[in-house]
Amino acid sequence: MGLQKLMNSQRVGEAALNFSRAIPPWLGYRVADLLGGFIASRKHLPMVRAVRANQWVINGGTISGKQLDQATKQVWQNIARAFYFLFHAQKSPDILQEIIVFDPLIEELIRRSQEKKRGVVAVGVHMSYFDSVLQATTRHGLRAVTLGLPGATEAINWQTDIRRQSGLEVLPATTSNLREIIRRLEAGETFITGADYPTGKDNTHKPLWFGRPAQLPTHYVHVALRAQVPVVLLAPIMRENGRCQFLVSDYIEMRPGPNRETEILENTERILEICAGFIRQAPQQWSILQPVWPEALQQMM
Repeated sequence: MGLQKLMNSQRVGEAALNFSRAIPPWLGYRVADLLGGFIASRKHLPMVRAVRANQWVINGGTISGKQLDQATKQVWQNIARAFYFLFHAQKSPDILQEIIVFDPLIEELIRRSQEKKRGVVAVGVHMSYFDSVLQATTRHGLRAVTLGLPGATEAINWQTDIRRQSGLEVLPATTSNLREIIRRLEAGETFITGADYPTGKDNTHKPLWFGRPAQLPTHYVHVALRAQVPVVLLAPIMRENGRCQFLVSDYIEMRPGPNRETEILENTERILEICAGFIRQAPQQWSILQPVWPEALQQMM
């Protein structure tokens, strides 16, 4: 079995969970750094190539091969550290709460999700500690519904189960459930989703992001327009002091356009510009493992 298949195996994930629970942080992070560096050195792996291409684009396509190697290594080390922390924290949910900074903007979003006075689409940026923060926030009181991740690998199904166990309601990603999301937003509920997970197929819309057309979803803008609710952006950043801070945007009302196609594209690009600003604050913590700009796989150094 190849390394990439191993990483997508539920059995490997369960072994990593048990291992992470058993070892202390000083050792867990050391092992994570070694594992992240090892994965990053396998440049032929599709996931490693995807990270390299994404890092190359967000750094303007100007960094050297050596700098790209270092950036990719840091990304994989951050991913490994985040998984260690998420798995280690499963033995005690209080561990999650200890490192997350729940500032007033997040507390307000949590209250809003409980009161259901007006719906909101909470859009996350997939930084490396995204799942840890999502789990901590639902345990802290966030009431939200989301759609399952695309694909049907063992790892994705297992990740979905972990999200459900933390209190997040996860619906399969189907057209009928997208309509259900709109109905629930109209009823005042909170929908949480991601803006930066590639669709993996040709889109009707390819919004400009970091100066290039990107294979990114637009469903969150579609449902916000239909339900007439705002969007708020969330990005968790791990700081040097070991505390995870939320970056939170203002509530973004959708702007009308001359037609629905223009509305979706222009509002998506507005939101993605804010996402880009968040990512630039910690680019090596951005952990998308699929190519957002497939052409960059051939263009990068």
